[in-house]
Amino acid sequence: MSELGDFISELLKTCDFLEDHQALALEIEIRGPECLDRCLTRLNSLLDDPRIKQIPINQRSSYERRIKERIKLAMEWKRRLENPQVSLTLFPGKISSFEGEEVELRVELINENPIPLDVTELKPSDNADAVDFQSLPPLPLQIVPFGQLSWPLRIKLLKSGTFELSLLATIKALEKQLRLSEKVILEVNPYTAELKVVSEAPSEIKAGEEIPVVVKLENEGTSRLSVTITNPFDEKKREKLELLPGDRKDVVFSSTLAPGSYKIAIPPVEYTDERGVSHQIVLKELSVNVIEQVQSLEKEKGGEKPGEELPIDIESLLSGIAKHMIAAWIGKIIGEKHPEVREYPKPVLVQNVPFEKLEDKTVILEDPSGVMIEDKGDYVLVRRPRRSEILHYISMTAARELMGDFRLQVRSALSSWRPCGDRAKPSIREKNLSKDAIKRILDIARKKNPNITPKMLDEELPKNFVVRCEYREGRIFRRVRLKVYAGAYARLENLYFNGVDYAPLTLREAVESLGLSKVASEKADYDIILLLASPNGWDPSSIETAKKHMGRLSVILINLKTGEAYYNEENSLVSQLADKLGFISEPVLLNEAIKRLDMLLLRGDIDSDTYLREISKITKLHTKSS
Repeated sequence: MSELGDFISELLKTCDFLEDHQALALEIEIRGPECLDRCLTRLNSLLDDPRIKQIPINQRSSYERRIKERIKLAMEWKRRLENPQVSLTLFPGKISSFEGEEVELRVELINENPIPLDVTELKPSDNADAVDFQSLPPLPLQIVPFGQLSWPLRIKLLKSGTFELSLLATIKALEKQLRLSEKVILEVNPYTAELKVVSEAPSEIKAGEEIPVVVKLENEGTSRLSVTITNPFDEKKREKLELLPGDRKDVVFSSTLAPGSYKIAIPPVEYTDERGVSHQIVLKELSVNVIEQVQSLEKEKGGEKPGEELPIDIESLLSGIAKHMIAAWIGKIIGEKHPEVREYPKPVLVQNVPFEKLEDKTVILEDPSGVMIEDKGDYVLVRRPRRSEILHYISMTAARELMGDFRLQVRSALSSWRPCGDRAKPSIREKNLSKDAIKRILDIARKKNPNITPKMLDEELPKNFVVRCEYREGRIFRRVRLKVYAGAYARLENLYFNGVDYAPLTLREAVESLGLSKVASEKADYDIILLLASPNGWDPSSIETAKKHMGRLSVILINLKTGEAYYNEENSLVSQLADKLGFISEPVLLNEAIKRLDMLLLRGDIDSDTYLREISKITKLHTKSS
């Protein structure tokens, strides 16, 4: 081989280990870090060697470039030894967990250096009241050059909330000590296994007819429940079902009994939560009176033929129902020891409502839910509601049912909605906002009824609530992409003390009452949706605001009574959410039928329960035909 050929061979081989991680690590292990200094000296001398000028110019630049790249690598690895690079990562095993649960995180250390590293200390953050560390690996740990090390870190979550968990690692690299820390946010939900059970049966039924006993179940906790219900008429038969959080199911048992009075005892409802803990709920007995069948006068006279349908005058039927209800209500006032009494130390003026003067009392002969009572200062005015008030009329029972259904609807929709793609999964938290109102109501109500309890009010009243849902993206740094605040609000004091509420809700009142004022002014680089529902509708200015609002913060207003949604239809994100929830942007109810029912209620021809029942029928019929 020629002298030039020997030189080119030397040039190609000199410090070629710099281009191979494993070869570099081995060279440093054998010869020590000083080999990098020797490489720099040798490579620079090759560039200055006169023989390089003898290489043909079309090849020379390629060899020179290779030498310069090795010089650059040698300098880079030398800097790396002076300032070793190590990455520490903490991976949460689950996006959302429950208190009392053991979860597994993964710790990963990556050595980006050509020398081995020793992990001499691992110290978790001090969250003793929230997190209990179950396992840490034995020390010291060694990470080979350009290698990585990972291990599971088991922790027990002691309480609910949002916690920042950090891990501190001390690492020895040659003569240097490195300190690294990594943080992760843990969302810990409260673990509750709560089953609400209500049993119902008709108080009176005719002999020969089946007695339906309905057991209503609602999973109000955060755990999946396995429920077992025993048939009260045949204890050998049992119904078994699974309820996810928020699920509602009705179980119906039926049987016939001979004429007489009965106390139907329902065996305790048993259920088991996800952790295998068994629970039991004892239900009260149901009283049923089975009466003998009485042959109707129509049949004695011949009546209608079997299968023949008789024409029904709906208005007459509703008027008949109303008269029956009024008669029953008057009878209740006369017969009860303690009728509903409201005391006002001022004159009472009655307009367009039947009433009777008894000594120093004014007795209103009308269903209380169809009457407006206004304190005018010098006197009290009792009148029928105006048409505009009827449009926003809602009873306490209807508000409770509508808001309860909306709560389940919201949780279900947000859990399955993926507006930011499949990687951005939702984290959902809920807050009950009725407690303060219940306390205020309790303070007043106990003056008349000392036996009333918070639990009784909680079961009777609607629940004001806010569901907060975050959609985050990323494995290590989970960046918020979208926040949804969904809430429903009703004026609980009005509903409890008056039985009804006629006033539409305003956006400002809803935002302030649900504690969302700061959210409305929040400055963020992600989208925010306020999804607010009212059982008795919204005032016109709030509706206009929702329809025209643009920006990072979007508003959807839901009228739970009519099923209408008000929002800016040019915003595709809120349109998707409204569609997901099943609400409509324009009214689809049969307006003439609704107006007719409004007028019947306004005139006092039907009571509030009949009105709401007929509204429900119209809504369901239209939904089926849509």
